[in-house]
Amino acid sequence: MNLYELRDLILDSDPDGWMEVGGSTLLGVDDADENDRTQGVRVIAHTSGAVYHHDISIGLAWGLPSAGRDPRAPSQLGWARFADTTVSTFWADVLYNGVTLDRVDMAEVDGGRAFLPVPSVCCVDESESSPTNACYRVTHWELSLARLLDQIVRRDSEFERYFQFAGFEIVG
Repeated sequence: MNLYELRDLILDSDPDGWMEVGGSTLLGVDDADENDRTQGVRVIAHTSGAVYHHDISIGLAWGLPSAGRDPRAPSQLGWARFADTTVSTFWADVLYNGVTLDRVDMAEVDGGRAFLPVPSVCCVDESESSPTNACYRVTHWELSLARLLDQIVRRDSEFERYFQFAGFEIVG
């Protein structure tokens, strides 16, 4: 199986075909923050995962804070204009035999009510820096993975409503 076949299998899967597993998936350690009261290292890990019922060598893991961004900081993401401005960014990984083969930047928006892919900014009016002058793009793959994760976690998912409200353009 190659990466594209794996992505297609995941795209074609149903949320009921996945079993959510609790606990963390350790991915590494990081130097402790200078403001952290602990000594030594800080463990960084995914907070959730799921295994595919029909092939247990295929898994998903999510919750590892995205690199280069404070995952709990107020949103600097112009598209995240939801009633609750709390946005947490994290990585969602596709695993095969426990090895990360793919990674998508995700956001939990509106105070934890939905997962959405973090889009790329596709155009900005250079004369103004307002996020209202930007457009945002996500790939079909990023969109589909975010939808699947949201539906695995929230069986009464309102993903489509949140995606429409965000106003992302789908490419590729």
